[in-house]
Amino acid sequence: MVKPRVAIIGAGLAALKQCLDDDLDPICFEQTSYVGGLWNFVEVDDENKDPHPSAYKSLIINTSKETVFKYVTSVNKDQTSEHEEIFDFVMVCNGHHRKHRWPKYKGMDEFKGPHPPSLEPTTPVFSSHPTVKSDFFERLSTGTIIIKKNILELMPDETKSIKFVDGFIVENIDTVIYATGYHIDFPFLDREIVNGGPEIEQEFEDEYKENLAWMYKMMFPPNYRNIAFIARYATSLIKGFINPLPSPQEMNIAIRNYQEKIRKQYYSSARHTIQVDFLEYLDELSQEL
Repeated sequence: MVKPRVAIIGAGLAALKQCLDDDLDPICFEQTSYVGGLWNFVEVDDENKDPHPSAYKSLIINTSKETVFKYVTSVNKDQTSEHEEIFDFVMVCNGHHRKHRWPKYKGMDEFKGPHPPSLEPTTPVFSSHPTVKSDFFERLSTGTIIIKKNILELMPDETKSIKFVDGFIVENIDTVIYATGYHIDFPFLDREIVNGGPEIEQEFEDEYKENLAWMYKMMFPPNYRNIAFIARYATSLIKGFINPLPSPQEMNIAIRNYQEKIRKQYYSSARHTIQVDFLEYLDELSQEL
């Protein structure tokens, strides 16, 4: 029996391993020279001025980077020709922490102090996530942490000052950290594959101008049943271990019901278009696995 061929876009830790475990024939496409995605630490240097965010040495998080090891790899580059291949399935695994969502403030380019994105390894505030630290609200109440309105301008002079929209000015800023997140970006896919097409996009355009994820179980575009975004559930479907996908009409109904739910639960933002209640979501998937 011929193994189903699976194209994997993005060499993270999950999809490739799961495909091999389920005896599929995966081919992985990765724009960098390494596997591991966010879990492969990349130094910022002259050759790599804008690497992806990565699990740097001092990172504390709810999964173990100590169990992730580097493999000895060999690379054969063939950049002399182009060709087409046909796959049975495509797994989209490029992640959503690659394209920085940079804010736009007057004076950013002339500001004298450093202003890195929040997941650069030199950013000390991310020794652990600040919003889960037990003393966060205490520091707010005592004024140790001060919340201000939006920034109006980063002053270009030597005072390293920031002016806020209420007119307040803070001088001698050591560092500005942009914790503004990332753009959810699939540059290799037609837009309608992810957003459901022009009619769906028009219906939701007031709320989701930047991003609309119209996918069944947040994985499958109804009209493109051989594209998936999550590894174990997708490979179980490919192998026939679980029930096949419902019809496109049934998937559209399920997606619409889910969209109505998240519109009530979360405020309108690009990142909330792919938000799930994690434990509830895992329970739902595990009932079929």
